[in-house]
Amino acid sequence: IAAGGREVNTDQLTDILWPDSDGDAAHNSLGVTLHRLRKMIDVQDAVQLIDNKLALDPTLCWVDVWEFERQLNKLESLLKLQHPSPNEVRNAASTVLALYSGPFLKGETCRTIIATRERLNNRILNALETIGLYWEKKDDWVQAREYYQKGLEINPMLESLYQRLMVCHRELGQRAEAMIVYQRCLLALSTYLNITPSSHTLSIQRSLMAD
Repeated sequence: IAAGGREVNTDQLTDILWPDSDGDAAHNSLGVTLHRLRKMIDVQDAVQLIDNKLALDPTLCWVDVWEFERQLNKLESLLKLQHPSPNEVRNAASTVLALYSGPFLKGETCRTIIATRERLNNRILNALETIGLYWEKKDDWVQAREYYQKGLEINPMLESLYQRLMVCHRELGQRAEAMIVYQRCLLALSTYLNITPSSHTLSIQRSLMAD
């Protein structure tokens, strides 16, 4: 799945799964693993091997990652419209969030898996920030706040989400809550990235102090 799930070269898979084995041993391991996988799925022709390329038949297999990306594509297309309806945005976002169950294959350190994990996380985070901005334009600061909070649950290191969340609290008259978010931002940036807040974050913090 990390390599696409369709027409994945067996050499690529053996390099990922058995990097320290020689060619014959790795391919023998792949044959055994493929046999076990087919037995576990227990659907004939679900996993196909043609010309040394492996694929899952999408007509026989439902894959959460594929469905997540399909729904995310729909959400992104919706957000590009000039005036998407609030109900459509809300429903599309709910569908995407229901499919997102955390980082892809968390704990696996293979480069291919890490690249897929980062790509999927970046897409959901970009979508959540865009949804938040959509609600900001409608002056619905409560809805915007909800999506920024969800984004920070996924990645607590994104300074832009802290900035937008601080603005939401400020617009809702929740100065104390905004200052708490600022402190969270300081701690996260220092702990995870060893950096200080940007000038934009500091200007939002100063606006809170002025208020």
